[in-house]
Amino acid sequence: MQQLGLHAIQKRRFRPHTTQGYHLEPLAPNRLKERAHRPTEPNEVWLADITYLPSARQGWLYLAVEMDLYSRAIVGWKLGQCLAAPLVIEAFQRAVKAWAAAPQLHHSDRGAQYAAGHFRQLLAHYGVCSSMSRTAQPYDNAAMESFFATLKTECFQYLVPLDQAHAERMLFDYIETFYNPKRLHSALDYQAPLALHTGHQQKLLTSIAGEARAQRNQSQKSVTSQREAKAAQARNGINGGDPSSLLDGAQAVYAGFDLEPLGRSAPGLPAA
Repeated sequence: MQQLGLHAIQKRRFRPHTTQGYHLEPLAPNRLKERAHRPTEPNEVWLADITYLPSARQGWLYLAVEMDLYSRAIVGWKLGQCLAAPLVIEAFQRAVKAWAAAPQLHHSDRGAQYAAGHFRQLLAHYGVCSSMSRTAQPYDNAAMESFFATLKTECFQYLVPLDQAHAERMLFDYIETFYNPKRLHSALDYQAPLALHTGHQQKLLTSIAGEARAQRNQSQKSVTSQREAKAAQARNGINGGDPSSLLDGAQAVYAGFDLEPLGRSAPGLPAA
């Protein structure tokens, strides 16, 4: 960095959290902490959280994000002016629509938005198991907290968008054209999130295609073996006849192509 004349951009000072943890909605246990291993493929675990962004004309804006823990790819996001359940519902729906998939486990904080009945019904509709962080433990969702810190440092820093439309353009430019396809992560062995995410899917498709090709080859070998056996039978004389006769020679040809043998009374052939 010194040789290239680069210097690190310092993170801005800490701001209040957006979590509304005081509510009467049911809470899910921390199932993510109970997992014995990290995700080994996309769509095993999605992380979710909300952060705030200032704007010059519309005050505070709220950003809901869905992240795939396997690849750290941002699979869905939604920016709005209201900190309520529809914000996180649309972020999740966008992610499901964009990737044509839903996670096995969905982890978030204990905010009222993620504990709301409509959001829990949405998870149940897709067969998703819910998980929530412990009280006042942001490290239970550390990957998402890290992304928000990176986003505010690299995308906004001291730049304040004019309004929601301006902020959405900035977010799209950062997330969709830089963070997902290009930004390297040390946690991903210095790969970009999208490269790891789609790379795994490509390997899976290649594996499936290879298995299908092997099955087709095996089936073709079986058909070829059957034809060879029938051809050998024809050469040895079909129906106990003399293989040198014209009729049995014709029957041998038909047997080699898995067709019905000619009858002995077929026109144009001498009777035995």
